[in-house]
Amino acid sequence: MAFFGAASTSSNVANVAATADKDVEVIDPPPDSISSLSFSPLADYLAVGSWDNNVRARLPISFTVNAHLDFIGPVLSVCWNKEGNKLISGGCDNAARLFDIQTGQSQQVAQHIAPVKVVKWIDTPQGGILATGSWDKTLKYWDLRTANPITTVQLPERCYTFDVVYPLLVVGTAEKHIQIFNLSSSPTTPFKTVISPLKWQTRVVSCFPTSNGFTIGRVEGRVAIQYVDDKDAGNNYSFRCHRREQGPTAKDQSLVYAVNDITFHPVHGTFSTCGSDGIMNFWDKDARSRLKTFDPCPAPISATAFNRNGTICAYAVSYDWSKGHSRATPGTPNKVMLHATKDDESQASRQLLEKLSSKLDGEFRDAKPINENERQAAYDDYFEQLEGIDASRRVVGVEPRRPAADDSGKGTGGRGDQAMRGTSDPLGEAQPRSPSLKQRRTEDEESRERTESPKHPINPSLFPFGQDVNFAPLDEELRLTLELKANYVRDVKFVKSEIASQPDLPDIPPAVWDDLIRSGYVDFDKIATSHYMLEGDPREAR
Repeated sequence: MAFFGAASTSSNVANVAATADKDVEVIDPPPDSISSLSFSPLADYLAVGSWDNNVRARLPISFTVNAHLDFIGPVLSVCWNKEGNKLISGGCDNAARLFDIQTGQSQQVAQHIAPVKVVKWIDTPQGGILATGSWDKTLKYWDLRTANPITTVQLPERCYTFDVVYPLLVVGTAEKHIQIFNLSSSPTTPFKTVISPLKWQTRVVSCFPTSNGFTIGRVEGRVAIQYVDDKDAGNNYSFRCHRREQGPTAKDQSLVYAVNDITFHPVHGTFSTCGSDGIMNFWDKDARSRLKTFDPCPAPISATAFNRNGTICAYAVSYDWSKGHSRATPGTPNKVMLHATKDDESQASRQLLEKLSSKLDGEFRDAKPINENERQAAYDDYFEQLEGIDASRRVVGVEPRRPAADDSGKGTGGRGDQAMRGTSDPLGEAQPRSPSLKQRRTEDEESRERTESPKHPINPSLFPFGQDVNFAPLDEELRLTLELKANYVRDVKFVKSEIASQPDLPDIPPAVWDDLIRSGYVDFDKIATSHYMLEGDPREAR
């Protein structure tokens, strides 16, 4: 085992940020394949486990090795305790070992009868414990103060991967078994056992930071998003990734690569995937979109890790053994890279905000998190863009584009053109046209213009309460609110067609677009009035 370390965390982050446009390579990497990466929870110490029978730990600031622990077999997994002063590793010597950063002493803390595939530290209300998963088909919990395990859980097959965010622990084994544990109630009995929804071997599982679900990465280049509670099962889905199409049209003919690691961002809840294709992606599971695709590396990316505040993403470029021993050529690189993450890479909402405001670059980029003032400014700028586009089209004689009219209604097509010339209240008094909004006729105006049916004439004498009533003009604020409400569906469609069609925008489903724009970015009740809640017309939404 080895550590990469130095004395100053602040200067470390500064060094990485200074080269934000170019990833930093850690010097003196392991000479063999890199199996695991882990950042300390309290400082930017990065631990690296390798197939050269060593663990290294260092601070990316100086890139000098200040801890080195030797094993008698390849190291498969590394992790830190909550205090960040002890490093635990497990590997092919069938044991887990602890290295004390402060004293420099190491000791064996766990034993199995087959290689230890995964080690994880669990911070429980009763104290910290170590969990180890092995190819001997067991999951063991250890109190580091004693030599024997607290308890042993028999698994249905060999443990390939597991992850924990208390109280959720998820184990992925051979034969596609997924076992889910609730550590707060029954750490030895699975809360639920399922078969993976994907077809092939499980490579990695990673728990949501909210502990209400997990992701599964598999060898066929696919990731599944799974929620624990059955009531959330409708939110489960899977998507393809880490594939290369063989031709422009033959989508069923593609090169498929294994998903090697999935790591969640500690702040935003987005996550990264890396694969045997040498590519790393950032994703937003809630928006179901890809945030960023990194340039391909010359070898597979075998492991990833975020530091404690998500400002640094470490990734290992190394052979992952996905193609067997024969493809492990001596020329394959082994290196650890550090990427300074940016908000627009790991936060989908900021990307959407940038699309709605053309003035964002110098105005909002340093703002964290997005606040109401930013949303207000983005909304104002959005309407400026609408007016500017329509004005330019009128100059060249092009009719502004609007959503297609509904054939089921009469007169719908000309309603918007009439509204552009102004509106009238029930007494016939002309209302001034708002200079910054496209107006539509309100329901009150339409009802006044409807003609009486020749088959069922209306007798006004039957409604004496409606005679001799003087209607005051609509309050200006209410009138503006009605206009905004009438424009809602059209404006959502306009954003999709004029702004969201840009190729660099994340691929977001229509339903998510509607929710985001309704609740976050075109927030009509914040802009127009604090007294009225506005909803889109469901009939027009069809």
